[in-house]
Amino acid sequence: MANKSFDFFKLLTFKVIVSINDESFTGTLSFGKGTIPHLSFDEFSKELSLSLKSISSGQDNIICRDRDSNVSLTLHAVEVRDLTIFCNYVSLGNSEFEFDTLEIFFTGLSTWFEQIQPFKNDGDLISCDISVDSFREEFIFNGVSYSIENNRRIDFESEGSLKTSVITEYSIILKKNSGLLGLNEASELCHEIRNLFSLLIGVFISIQSVNTYLSSNRARFKSLYFPSALDSQEPLSDKHHAFKNYIDIIRDDAWGDIFTNYFSKISFREIWNRLPTSYEYRGVWEYQILSRIIVLEMFASHTTPAKTGLMDENIFNQLKTKIKETLDSFESSLNLSDTDSEVYYLIKERVMGVKRSFERTLQGKYDFLMTQMNDDLKEIIGFTDEDFKLIKRFRNAIAHGNKYIKLSDDNNITYETQVSDRLLVLLMCFSYLEMGFTVQQIVSSLSNSRCSFIRNANINKRSLDKFNGSAKFIELSSPSEMLISNNVVFLAIKYSSQDDKYSIDERLSNKIKSDFFKSGVTSLADYVNSIVNYECELEMLHKVYLKCNDSETIHHSSILIKT
Repeated sequence: MANKSFDFFKLLTFKVIVSINDESFTGTLSFGKGTIPHLSFDEFSKELSLSLKSISSGQDNIICRDRDSNVSLTLHAVEVRDLTIFCNYVSLGNSEFEFDTLEIFFTGLSTWFEQIQPFKNDGDLISCDISVDSFREEFIFNGVSYSIENNRRIDFESEGSLKTSVITEYSIILKKNSGLLGLNEASELCHEIRNLFSLLIGVFISIQSVNTYLSSNRARFKSLYFPSALDSQEPLSDKHHAFKNYIDIIRDDAWGDIFTNYFSKISFREIWNRLPTSYEYRGVWEYQILSRIIVLEMFASHTTPAKTGLMDENIFNQLKTKIKETLDSFESSLNLSDTDSEVYYLIKERVMGVKRSFERTLQGKYDFLMTQMNDDLKEIIGFTDEDFKLIKRFRNAIAHGNKYIKLSDDNNITYETQVSDRLLVLLMCFSYLEMGFTVQQIVSSLSNSRCSFIRNANINKRSLDKFNGSAKFIELSSPSEMLISNNVVFLAIKYSSQDDKYSIDERLSNKIKSDFFKSGVTSLADYVNSIVNYECELEMLHKVYLKCNDSETIHHSSILIKT
């Protein structure tokens, strides 16, 4: 096991010998799969009991030796409970444990970083360009300076004499720029980096393994294990399914701003760190929606300026007295039934519980929050007032212990999950704005990503096309029977510069549909140019929105004829 890393996903068990106060005991050390490491002893004895009592809580460096391999393992930050030693960390080896650098492997990260690198066969030599777009940045966290970069390992695995596999693995290298790293500090940084990349990739990634070493002697690394929440070992099947493309960040030179903003803003530790755990469905659909609503409410509260101020105490007391007199007068004027009386007293309790201080509602905080977002981005996401009413109704039902009534009468929750994913996209965009991304960069992700929750959110593709300039928008001067439905192809759209009007040339459109493919001409523009007998300018329209009166249809592979 020497020079190997602890795999966080494997449950590791060692039959060990441990020395405490010059007494040796045997037991079993178990850790992995996110669990807290613990050492249980084979036999109970008076000597063991006395030895365990001598261990103070938080004591470091209890060393045990694997009976099979003779490899030493060190338990750090130990605590004794019920004749069992628990610890926060396990490191490999028993020599001096000092380090200033972490090498962290995460699930999904290699898929996100990897670029297409084809092999070239030059006769006697097979070659491959293994260069990779890398980053190296510095940031300040909790007043301490660190540097961070990505790193790649390449290994070869032979499978017989005729087959060799190339294995590529990426990691994050994090170094403390002055002094040594502490164990709690290392664990916190690993989890912070995990949360950051989970936000960037759009999947919840997990820590796979952690190595520690001194930057002055990288070859002598030691593996480190600590409890950590784990999810899928392959959370990202394809880099195109990520929310943000890695190459886009490199191209935009955005890493510096990302690290600076992420590690300096408290919202990433108190609010946005909750978002990645809500990405995937985990058995109860209500929990997933509610977790996203909680993040929305937290960020709205964080963003909305607090309104302070108290009503004058004398005026407030007069108001409450008047309210009480009115309620008492109402009650005495009627003969309330038991049920009416019960409801009445609940209402009275709420009314009399009014405070003299200002207090924003969720609606008020949400309204303010949405004023802070760019109008184009808001329109593209398409999170409507009706969407907000749905999640508010859902939140209120759950908060009061009531059953949420679905919009569908059966078990279909398609609409609710779509609104939930639209809310998630909205929250991701807010977090990206906090990270320093521009509206253009965020829209690029919404346009190009095949991320599952973006696809399911049914964002406003029309607004997306308008923002990107990826479609033409034309208002016709007269209706056409050819526009009954969407996706009619090969439309010939005429524009008259004389009267500045657009219309559908139905005769030419029908001729294109019937004869273009049979003509042998490869270009639609060349074909149209060959059959029109007037001077014109042609423009291919890969996507066009045609509006006539109050209806609008979408069409592809059409042509604009300007006369």
